[in-house]
Amino acid sequence: MGKQELFRRIIALPLLVAASGCVSLPDLAPFADATAEVHRGVQSGHDAARAELELLASLHPDDPDYTGFVERLSAAWKTRLAATDALVAYADSLAAIAEAGNKGAEDARSLAGSVDKLLSAVGSTAVVPGTAVEIGAAAYGAIAKIRATKALKDALGIANPVVQDIGKILGKDLEKLADLMKREELQADVENAVKRSYETRLSASLSYRDALIARRKADQMSIAASVAAPAASTEATDLPIRRQRLLETEELLEATEAWYAPMVKDLDDVERRFTAQRSLVEKTRKAVSQWMETHHGLTTTVAEGSAQVNTRLLLDTAFEIRGILEKGGPR
Repeated sequence: MGKQELFRRIIALPLLVAASGCVSLPDLAPFADATAEVHRGVQSGHDAARAELELLASLHPDDPDYTGFVERLSAAWKTRLAATDALVAYADSLAAIAEAGNKGAEDARSLAGSVDKLLSAVGSTAVVPGTAVEIGAAAYGAIAKIRATKALKDALGIANPVVQDIGKILGKDLEKLADLMKREELQADVENAVKRSYETRLSASLSYRDALIARRKADQMSIAASVAAPAASTEATDLPIRRQRLLETEELLEATEAWYAPMVKDLDDVERRFTAQRSLVEKTRKAVSQWMETHHGLTTTVAEGSAQVNTRLLLDTAFEIRGILEKGGPR
C-alpha cells in the first residue's frame, strides 16, 4: 500500500460505529501497516549487525570474542524478532476489531488473546537482563482482567501499561544495538578486514602501486620547485625529462585502476553499509517510541469515544524505514 493511500485513510478516518451505539473506533489499518514496517526494521537491523560480525568472525575463527558474540546476539534477538512479529499480530487484531465494529466483551476477549501471545513472544530472555521476567509476573494477571471486562475501552486501558512495558524492552534493546553499530572500532575492524583480504592476494601489486605514488609525489614536488625558482634549481635542465616521467607514472597508475578500483569500492561499501545500518536502527528505535505513544493515544481515543487517532509521526518514520530497505537496505 502506498503512502498516499495510507494518508487518505488517516484523513478520512471513517467511523465504524456499531448499530447498538457502542464506542466509535477509528480505522486502524495504517497503524497495523506501520507496525509491520517497525518489524521489518528490527529484522533488518539484526541481520545487518550479524552480517558484519560474521565477517569479522570468519577472519578470527580462534577468537571467542568474535565467534561467541555472533551467536549470543542472534539468540537474544530471536526473542525480540518474535516480539515484534507478535506486535504485528496485535496491531492486526486491533485493526480487525475496528473494521468489524465494536462488540464489547467479544473484543475484550480477542484483545486478551493478542496480549497473551505478545507476552509469550517476549518470553523470559531479554537482551536487557531481568526486564522481561519482571514484566511477566504482573502482566499475566492483567490478561485475566482484560478477559473479564465487557467493554473494549476498559480492555485497552488494562492492556496499555503491559504494551508500554514491552515497548520499553524493545527500545532498550534497540539502543544497545545502536550503540554497537556506532562503535568506530567495529567499522574500522571491517574496513581492515577488507584491506587484508586484498593485501593477501595483491601484495606485490599494491607495493608496486605505492612506489608509483611515491615517485609521482617526488616528481611533482621537484617540478614545482623548478618552476617556482628556476635559477636556483639544480634540476632545471632536467625539467622536460621529469615532466615526461610524471606523465608516464600517471599512465601506469591509471592502468592499476582495473584491480585497485574494486578494493576502493568495497571500502566505500563498508562506509555506506554502516551509515545505512545506523540510520535504520535509529529510525526503528524512534518508530518503537512513536508506536508506544500512538497506542497510548488510541487507548485515550477509545475511552473518550472519539474516532481520531494520530498516526502521522509513526507513519512518517515507517516510510523512512521502508525507504532505507527499498534502496537496498544496510547490506
